[in-house]
Amino acid sequence: MDIAEPRQGRFWVHKHSHGIVAPGDSPRPAGGGIVKRWYFPDLREGLEAWGRYRGSSSKLETAIRIAHLAAEAEGTAVRECFFGFEGDVPGQYVAVVFASSDGAGRVWCRTTVIHTLTEVPGTEPITIKGEPRFSHHFADFVEKNNGTSESAPATPLCTVTQLRIPLSGKCDCGSPECEYSSL
Repeated sequence: MDIAEPRQGRFWVHKHSHGIVAPGDSPRPAGGGIVKRWYFPDLREGLEAWGRYRGSSSKLETAIRIAHLAAEAEGTAVRECFFGFEGDVPGQYVAVVFASSDGAGRVWCRTTVIHTLTEVPGTEPITIKGEPRFSHHFADFVEKNNGTSESAPATPLCTVTQLRIPLSGKCDCGSPECEYSSL
């Protein structure tokens, strides 16, 4: 499947072929494997609409940097991004689609980790469901025994460096953007 132009807006699509079935404001079309996704031609706009990096410019910039480095490593460019829905709530990740990937995600930005198919600086090799991948773990990444991850609830993080705030409650980053900064 060749996707000529980046998509923008909400659509019902086939989750494996990524082909548009119907506009997102229409009722769910009949058939299996159809999901609702919100597409953005601009990665920053998509990540901001998803909302899971709200208040963390560092996470947002890291996700954008890693996505573009992965596209460059594959000799292509970021074409679009999308996230699905769980009911009316944005899904657990933003998938980044490259110009050469026929609508499929090549980078997945989650709340506490970014997964890529290509190794780029700042990522480390991992295995997901038996497949080799690469990942960048944010400071609030916590791996559970079942292999899933979630945010660490009790320890606040510096919004600039993504490092844990010391027990003193004062961050040494010195940035006015950090609410814990000891300025």
